Amino acid sequence: MVISHNISAINAQRQSGIITRKGDGITEKLSSGYRVNRAADDAAGLSISEKMRKQIRGLDRAAQNAQDGISLVQTAEGALAEVHDMLQRMNELCVQAANGTNSGKDRQYIQDEIIQLKGEIDRISMTAKFNEVYLLNGTLGDPEKAGEARREYAAYMDEVDRKLSSDFGGAGNAVYLDGANGQTGLRIIYKELTHDVNTVQSGSGNPGLSGTSYDMLRDVLQKEIVPQAVKALIDTYPQAYGYLANSDIGIGMYIYQSNSSELASVTLGSRVWSDGTATPRAELTYKLSVNVNTLIDASTGAVNLTPAVRNELEVTIIHEMMHAMMDEVHTNGMLGFDGNKFSNGEEFPGWFKEGMAQTAAGGCFNGNDWVNGSGTGWLDGVSGLNITDTTSDTDIANRVTGSGSRLSSGTTTSKYATGYLASMYLGYLANGGGAVTKDGIQKGLDKILAELRGSDTTKGKSLDSVIRDNTNYNGIRDFENKFGDAASASFIKDLVKLVGNTGTGGLVADFSSQGGILPDAPLPSWVGPFMPDPNNSDVVNQYPQGYPVMSGGSAYKDGTGVGVSGTGGTGGTGSTGGTGGTDGVPGGVLWKEVTLTGGLKLQVGAEYDERMTLFIEGISCSQIGIQDVDVSTEDSATRSIDMVAFALGRVSSQRSTLGAYQNRLESIVRNLDNVVENTQTSESKIRDTDMAEEMVRYSNNQILQQAGQSVLVQATQAANGVMKLLT
Repeated sequence: MVISHNISAINAQRQSGIITRKGDGITEKLSSGYRVNRAADDAAGLSISEKMRKQIRGLDRAAQNAQDGISLVQTAEGALAEVHDMLQRMNELCVQAANGTNSGKDRQYIQDEIIQLKGEIDRISMTAKFNEVYLLNGTLGDPEKAGEARREYAAYMDEVDRKLSSDFGGAGNAVYLDGANGQTGLRIIYKELTHDVNTVQSGSGNPGLSGTSYDMLRDVLQKEIVPQAVKALIDTYPQAYGYLANSDIGIGMYIYQSNSSELASVTLGSRVWSDGTATPRAELTYKLSVNVNTLIDASTGAVNLTPAVRNELEVTIIHEMMHAMMDEVHTNGMLGFDGNKFSNGEEFPGWFKEGMAQTAAGGCFNGNDWVNGSGTGWLDGVSGLNITDTTSDTDIANRVTGSGSRLSSGTTTSKYATGYLASMYLGYLANGGGAVTKDGIQKGLDKILAELRGSDTTKGKSLDSVIRDNTNYNGIRDFENKFGDAASASFIKDLVKLVGNTGTGGLVADFSSQGGILPDAPLPSWVGPFMPDPNNSDVVNQYPQGYPVMSGGSAYKDGTGVGVSGTGGTGGTGSTGGTGGTDGVPGGVLWKEVTLTGGLKLQVGAEYDERMTLFIEGISCSQIGIQDVDVSTEDSATRSIDMVAFALGRVSSQRSTLGAYQNRLESIVRNLDNVVENTQTSESKIRDTDMAEEMVRYSNNQILQQAGQSVLVQATQAANGVMKLLT
């Protein structure tokens, strides 16, 4: 018998220790309720379980996010319901006012209530919010649809005006299908439409400088600056240029470097001919040239579009693309084509061409400030007018009628400075005068440009006629001779005050800011015309047969209405824009411009970018088209009925969208809850203790532990027996 080590006792002790440690683990699982309390319990299971826990907790939070989204949508929908009620009341009032039994005072009482309703709609638009997030002011609108409502409104009201002006009793007049209901004796019904134009394009010519930085500049011009400028111009002048939005009109692009001060220019070339068919065809060639001289970093020799440099380029491109728009839509007046031949006498005056381009880009921006800029431009014709908000009416009159600045002088100052002021004044007068506001001038100029273009049923007017019809001046010459009179000088004073000492005065941008001309973003999906061709400096656009190219009015002759005729030569070049900057128009709808945020994004999943985007359009009066609701006369009340109808359609569409959002969010919550439940079940199988199984093991372990202790006692007593033999 061995007593030195008492192996049997050691073995019994070791086995007892194993049983004790196993019992400790079982006790831990029973007390915690988890099968896996540490990585050693189940290394792989722990990893899988923690991944599932991450998903479960993320999904729980995502479900709560979706519930918050439902609350936000319900808040917005509730506000829209109130707006709906007010619009219904406004519609009722318009119908009431359109009745001939009302007196003028009756309509004024009705108008007073409408004014209050519009005020409340605007208040809701500006104050409705959820957790400090403004819901209905337009900032959550869809950037891809920026300007869509404006175009829809313009088309809708254009159709309304056609219906109101239709004369079914006049022989030879156009009759519109939607206005012919209930009429008798009609045998031929037709409708004229203006369609988007898709041209057949062909390119030629060397695109100019090449290299990494020049290719980058081409890319930025092609995908960002030019289309954003086109979009901004269409948004600014929707009545005149809105129909071009989806057109396919190409323009070449040429990058070069020279020491000239010209940063960019647009060139128009034209050729018209008859090919023996009923309607002549036409071609217009466009070219955008950009001089990189001021865009190059002297230290690197590469193009460097810093914010300041980009602003300078963008404001010039806006100026030049305004030329391109006028070249396309008002070709007769830009080239001097009278329907049969080219004549210098039929060209728009230089002050109108350049002044209109300045109305878009701004006549007071840094580096090209022709209005506020110091100097004696009104005498020498090559610098600014030095007109500020402190200049007296008398001094203003003297400066715009000076030998170097009067409209008829043809000097640079007369085109860029006085021409800008004169064009803005024409817009002001065409909108009816009153207070000098940016919106009023914009609407007036849009009206003038639209009249020069013409419509589906009318020929474009001459500029001479447009001035006579919209002002108290008797045509172009009378306006040129009298601009600077007391009324126009007073307007200039108010305009300069409105622009401010640091403003730009550009209708495309904010009057009072110098930076951020255009959004630094890719091509908006709806902008089609004047897409620059990076591979060709010249792009020839051949128009579909019968398309009324060159049908608008010229300086003194009305448009041809359809087609073109005769032969001709080449158009001139657009003039250079200036430098400096204005705030760009980022988008928005109708006449209300807001900064879009890309919608409201809800995180409705546990993983990266599992988001749902909500778009909520603005519902202010200007954004839904009821800012001009007026019931002062029967005709205006009748027209206002359709304005309110358009607004009701917009609000109904938005409520429908919000309802769809809510239904989707509720589906998301249900799905998330289901996923959480099933994932939790799977995680429980990995992590949680099977209490019945562990209790059996615990009881078994207790028995083994007691047996081990008994054996250990007996092994110890065996050694004591040996000691008794020795004694």
